[in-house]
Amino acid sequence: DFSAMRTAAHSEPVVNAFEHTQLISSATCVLDLDLYKCKATDCFELCASYDVKCKREGAVSAVLCWFEIRFDACHVPIAFDTGPESPPTCWKQTAFFLN
Repeated sequence: DFSAMRTAAHSEPVVNAFEHTQLISSATCVLDLDLYKCKATDCFELCASYDVKCKREGAVSAVLCWFEIRFDACHVPIAFDTGPESPPTCWKQTAFFLN
């Protein structure tokens, strides 16, 4: 029984590679930046409304964050996604556990 460790384990975000089978809801974008046009303040003024839909029953224990990036202005545009439903990269996801 590891329940005594719950408070300490949930006090900081956890960076890990999570499996898509661990997701209980749909994903949504909470911040979309155009790095050619945004200002530094745009990165810190995070206030967004969003909806997610549960895909199956279960308990929600964390909010999982990752990023998707596009380089559209290159001579050969490239994009990749660091989420759990995408092929693995050197980047991982960050879980913010709920109490």
